[in-house]
Amino acid sequence: MAEAFTVFEKFGDVCAELNEQDRKELIYAINMYGMFGEEVELPYMLRALFISLKEDIDNSKAMRLRGSKGGRPKSRPQVSEAVEQEVYELKKPVVSESREPLVSDDQAISESQSKPDQTSPVQSKPEVVKRKRFKPPTPQEADAYAAEWCRENGYDPSGFTGSKFVDFYASKGWVVGKSPMKDWKAAARNWIVKDCRKGARNEYSDF
Repeated sequence: MAEAFTVFEKFGDVCAELNEQDRKELIYAINMYGMFGEEVELPYMLRALFISLKEDIDNSKAMRLRGSKGGRPKSRPQVSEAVEQEVYELKKPVVSESREPLVSDDQAISESQSKPDQTSPVQSKPEVVKRKRFKPPTPQEADAYAAEWCRENGYDPSGFTGSKFVDFYASKGWVVGKSPMKDWKAAARNWIVKDCRKGARNEYSDF
């Protein structure tokens, strides 16, 4: 006559980690030992699992003989009073075919910071200030600027000639020393100031 024993949640947890064939063999071994005391021959790994469950089955049967339905782990609830042929049907594991790798909180935060925000508006590029291209003056422009600057600053513009100023720097390629000229008005002011300071308005030199 078959004996009764308690099936603990632990049994289902162990079986849930096995593939279907190993699960069936372990369940069969548990049932045969629990109901008839017969140990079924099992492969090495399943044998090790069975040994870890065997003590629970023995304690369960001993407690029943003393009139109690409890087992060794008093804090764990009983799964079922009736023994099923297939324990895994009571608790079938849900196994996903595709498993995504677990990502830690730190990794998730790092990835979210490294990825651009697709929902934010497109950030405008910083405005690039383009330098105004140097444009040499005409003799008339040089004369007009020299006359206005001399009038505002109290200099005599008679010593400055726009044509000589333009010809001088045009022959040098509009450079000051070895650097390209950036501001011809500054060069004209220097020319006027030096010319007046020397008092020789017919002599010119590079600035």
